[in-house]
Amino acid sequence: MWTAPWLKCIAAGCVILFAAGLPGCGEDPPPSRDDIFNKQMELPTLYLTTQTGQHVIAPASKGVFVDEKSGEVCWPAQACHNPDCPGVGIDGEPHLFIVPLPGGPKPTRQAAPDKVTTDHVNGQGHCPQCLKIRRLDNETPQLRQQYGNFVRPHVLPEAAEQMKEIEAARKARLEAKKKR
Repeated sequence: MWTAPWLKCIAAGCVILFAAGLPGCGEDPPPSRDDIFNKQMELPTLYLTTQTGQHVIAPASKGVFVDEKSGEVCWPAQACHNPDCPGVGIDGEPHLFIVPLPGGPKPTRQAAPDKVTTDHVNGQGHCPQCLKIRRLDNETPQLRQQYGNFVRPHVLPEAAEQMKEIEAARKARLEAKKKR
């Protein structure tokens, strides 16, 4: 059956390779950057309607859109994480709102206005409930920045869990890239 000695060598080599497992075989390749980005854009995100404040959950990729049920424009929900925010819910949930505020001023790119007004701060993504207790006329730039840092996009609990998985995939991709 085996007439040429070199065929025996090839057959033995193949058996050894498959018995030991081919290098890199058996492992799933890490997801590509595009796959990671697409998963991130599919995360469930809370949106609020502009007129009635209804909660709408849609993929993060939707951006600003018109809700089919209500016909209202939906914006991604922002959350105020100021522990002293007057809008904090009974259960400790952060105050949710949208930026820009409906009927409010349009955001400006003015770097450092001489006189800061409620309209200016409102247009910059500050919590409307916190604005009720702030004294803008003598507020320091550092305090203004602190209030701005309290506001972050609202993250749904299920999206936070999925984001951990996405971060793990991102780290795995970087590790695999380092090994090459």
